[in-house]
Amino acid sequence: MTDIQSWSPTASQNTDPAPDGFPEDIPLRDVDDSAREVMAAVRRQWNDAQWFDYGDGGKAGTYAFVSANQFKVVSSPAADLTGEYHVGRRVKVTAPTPGTIFGTITESSFLSPDTTVTIALDSGSLVNEALTVFLSVQRADDQGTPGTVVVDNGTAAAPSIRFRGDADSGLFLKSVGEIGLSVGGVEQVSFKDDGTLTGPKLGGWELLRSKTASNQAEVVFDEGDIGTTYRHYCFALRGVYPVLADSSLRLQVSTDGGSSYIASAYKFNHIRLASDNTGDVYVPIKSNGTGLYLFTSAVDDNPKRGVTGFVFMDQVDIASSRPTLRTHIDCEDSNAEFNSVIGGGIANTFDVVNAVRFFFGETATNVSGGKIDLYGLRNG
Repeated sequence: MTDIQSWSPTASQNTDPAPDGFPEDIPLRDVDDSAREVMAAVRRQWNDAQWFDYGDGGKAGTYAFVSANQFKVVSSPAADLTGEYHVGRRVKVTAPTPGTIFGTITESSFLSPDTTVTIALDSGSLVNEALTVFLSVQRADDQGTPGTVVVDNGTAAAPSIRFRGDADSGLFLKSVGEIGLSVGGVEQVSFKDDGTLTGPKLGGWELLRSKTASNQAEVVFDEGDIGTTYRHYCFALRGVYPVLADSSLRLQVSTDGGSSYIASAYKFNHIRLASDNTGDVYVPIKSNGTGLYLFTSAVDDNPKRGVTGFVFMDQVDIASSRPTLRTHIDCEDSNAEFNSVIGGGIANTFDVVNAVRFFFGETATNVSGGKIDLYGLRNG
């Protein structure tokens, strides 16, 4: 008896003589033969259940060679079969010369009465001979890229890749480009596509944000970057320089997520050791103002002479404590003199700081270029 692929989905059409079908007025002795053949055909399909010979979805479909990576399905009556032989679906081909080979459909088109299918074979090629094509039971939108496993995003509480004995421990997609690892339903660590590793159980500094300036009024780290998760922050400046030469670099903080910045007089008290105009002697300077002067010496409008160094900010998450700032930054002025500033300051506010901006001049003035990386050290 022929196998399942030769049966029709329309019951009245399965009338071939026994044992290939059940014709009208079939003799009783032939019912036994046809029934046994049905059982055998079902079992043969079950033994290779991942693949099925779809043909044209009926009884009349046949396959024909087109080229080394193409075949066509001939249907009668004519039918557009591109919905079943769709791009991305896996196929198995059996033929005398290549034997059994596998591939993925890359193109499918219909020109009555044929559906022509192009495949990318894992190995080998088709030859001009009789062949049989089997489709994967998984459609492309169910299986993803061949050789991959596609799962839901999941959450920390219900990771998509987990264990039978521990349903709330495993991997989940935290966001695009970031994979989280949870244990006991709680995120322990996450891996980002920029190579950073973050998590509440990790020690050391974590890279939170990198910002590259390009002719903008200021470089801002807002509420999404600074909050109560971290108690200590470090801004690493690399070659930050102004549009206008002879500008001073300043920092201001905000307690309302960047809607406004503390800018009234005497809100910043700071003391620093700065090199004098000879670049040879460090002079202590104590002052206060509307922002923290990171570099009062004239910063040149030259990317090779931008400000480089570190600004540390502590206790920003404690409303009962004033945030403290410490600096160690350097640059070379327009006279090729090396200048360095080491200092510290305090912001006179008892509110939680949740935004910081860097700018040149007395008010926000264009930052021509440079990069600032923000790192955080978690609360203990």
